[in-house]
Amino acid sequence: MPVLVIEDEAMIAWMLESLLEDMGFETIMLASDAREATVAAARRSPELVISDINLGTGADGIEAVGAICETCSPAVVFVSAYIDENARSRISERVAGARILSKPLTGNGLYAVIRDAMGLNRAN
Repeated sequence: MPVLVIEDEAMIAWMLESLLEDMGFETIMLASDAREATVAAARRSPELVISDINLGTGADGIEAVGAICETCSPAVVFVSAYIDENARSRISERVAGARILSKPLTGNGLYAVIRDAMGLNRAN
C-alpha cells in the first residue's frame, strides 16, 4: 500500500517513515512541500496520506492534500503541533473525513489513528 508523508521537518519525516516501516508499510514516499507531494501522488496514487499542516512557504498541507484528493481517494491523517478552528474548518471543507493527530507523535497514537482512518477498527 503506497503511503505519502508530507512533512517539511526532515527529522519528523524520517521518524514517521520509521514508525510506518515498523507498522509494516513498505512503499513510503516523502515530500517536504506541496509541489513535491502532488508530483509524488501523480506518480503513484497513495492509499494513505499523512500530512503536516504548516509546510513553510507556499501552499500548506490542507491545500496539498485537497489537490491530491481531486485525483485519488486516500485515507488522510493530518499531524500538527497546533490546529486552530480555522484549520479544522478548512480540513472538513476540503478533505472531509480526514483524521487529525496532535504532535508530539507516539507510535501507538499514530497506529490507532491510521487504523481508524482506514476503517480497520470496524467490527467484522
